[in-house]
Amino acid sequence: MTAPRRALLAGGAVVVVYLLLAAISAHLDPFGAAPVLDGLTPPALYRWVSPPPPLATLNRPPTPGSTSIRLDPASGSAAGVFPTPDLQADVALATGAIAPHGADSSVRLAMTPLAPVADVHLPGGASIAGNVLRIVATYEPSGDPVGALRKPGTLVLAYPLLFTGGGFSDAMLRSDDARTWTRIPSTDSIGRQLVHASIDGFGYFAVGQTAIPVGPAGSASSGRSLPIVLAGLAVVAGVVLVLVALVRRRSRPAPAQRPQRPPRRPPRREDMWKD
Repeated sequence: MTAPRRALLAGGAVVVVYLLLAAISAHLDPFGAAPVLDGLTPPALYRWVSPPPPLATLNRPPTPGSTSIRLDPASGSAAGVFPTPDLQADVALATGAIAPHGADSSVRLAMTPLAPVADVHLPGGASIAGNVLRIVATYEPSGDPVGALRKPGTLVLAYPLLFTGGGFSDAMLRSDDARTWTRIPSTDSIGRQLVHASIDGFGYFAVGQTAIPVGPAGSASSGRSLPIVLAGLAVVAGVVLVLVALVRRRSRPAPAQRPQRPPRRPPRREDMWKD
């Protein structure tokens, strides 16, 4: 077997290992197995209301969002996805998620990023990663507040990725006063730095980040990142092996061509009738 063929077979074996590791990773952390849809483009720099001092010079303030949602007197609010201008948050509502309200014809949805307050009660040793988002919905023209949603909506929040010296997990937090927080079911898309959650009303929301200890005590929980790291190394190794095989194939000198002999002429036959 030639060296290029051996390298190609080795690269194929590495790809198989990568697929196995990806399957293991999905089994250990189903929420972390979301497909990669953004290619190699990294997430945009996070916009802080109150940035950490090392990031203050590069920080751009976040942008509040406000939109008007049409309200049908029979079916309720129209469906739509309503992002903030900086795309750090968006709310998705189904048709009729907000109930009709008397003679009101629309709903004003406002999303305002805020800095976390100092005296807060967070679940399970979590800390707020990034900003707090206040979402308020009011009927217009009456100005009455919107209560609970008739159909669950979806909230997506971006969060900053900071080095903590170990692993971490992210979850959506909800509060009525921005001080006492509860964790709600959510999905963490680590590669895109987004948390998705189903919501049944409005209020204050934030991403809660919980550090995972490194070492034997935290090996069970921090092990979710090991298959991902190994899979990445496997992909890199496979690419390198394939490139080496291609380079060797191209750099191999072409076999020397043997000089072609002129065609042999048939022996000249004497004319037996010649005088």
